[in-house]
Amino acid sequence: MALQYLKKVNEQQRLENLSSKQAYKEFSGMFEKMAYQYSSSEVFLDFINYALLMFKWWEKEKGFSNLEKKYGDRYAMFQELFTLYSIAADNDGVGMHDALGDLFMDLVSHGNNGQYFTPEEICDMTADMIIQDSKAKGNILDPACGSGRLLLSAAKKNREFRLYGCDIDQTCCKMAVLNLLSNSLQGEIACMDSLRMEYNYSWRVGYKHIVGLPCPLPIYEHITDKEKSTLWKLHINSFAQNNAEPPKAVPAEIVVSTPQIAIPVPTTRSRARNKSNELQLELF
Repeated sequence: MALQYLKKVNEQQRLENLSSKQAYKEFSGMFEKMAYQYSSSEVFLDFINYALLMFKWWEKEKGFSNLEKKYGDRYAMFQELFTLYSIAADNDGVGMHDALGDLFMDLVSHGNNGQYFTPEEICDMTADMIIQDSKAKGNILDPACGSGRLLLSAAKKNREFRLYGCDIDQTCCKMAVLNLLSNSLQGEIACMDSLRMEYNYSWRVGYKHIVGLPCPLPIYEHITDKEKSTLWKLHINSFAQNNAEPPKAVPAEIVVSTPQIAIPVPTTRSRARNKSNELQLELF
């Protein structure tokens, strides 16, 4: 038992010293081991679903059982992958980095179906061109958001923007949701066809202040009724009134039942933060 504990402590210390690039490389290697039995796209989607469950800190029973049954002894590797992803997304303390999108292109899509995401430098340039007043508050809507890179670039200009994104691909939508959650941003991501205006479902993302914790915790809810979707109303209004003033869409409050238990403060990683783009990613 003592040796196992020491091994775990040493591994934790090793992870503390990893750079984002090193974590990215280790994630890729471990992912290849996970994907020898199933397709890479299936394993990647399972990992994304696992990561979304990890962010459900307010639920005691998070629903990991299906993944445990499916992967057996290899299920424990999901926790390691999540830690490595968190370090890669942390971007050496800067944050606002789409590590998931890069991993998806390298490990899954390889450019198939035209799934090459816009380079972050281009997204940053686009945000600079479009957002003239970085202190202004408002809504940012990307009707074909992919993994949410343009939304992250907008958030670099102003973290207080409410970020809305749509995409027809479920995996891309979930990556965008995780990018918002990982950076404690607010908004909504919808799985929908923006050209045909066909809404399937969406995720509303925000954060919740908990007494005793040093920073707010990211939260989200899954929406299946488009009439309850702020993004759908915003999209419809923009589509129907493209020459009118932008609607002032205010997301409905995300209500979660906070468990009456002590919530452990994650201490897996502590990095210096860039004050202009403060990242509030906590590891579970």
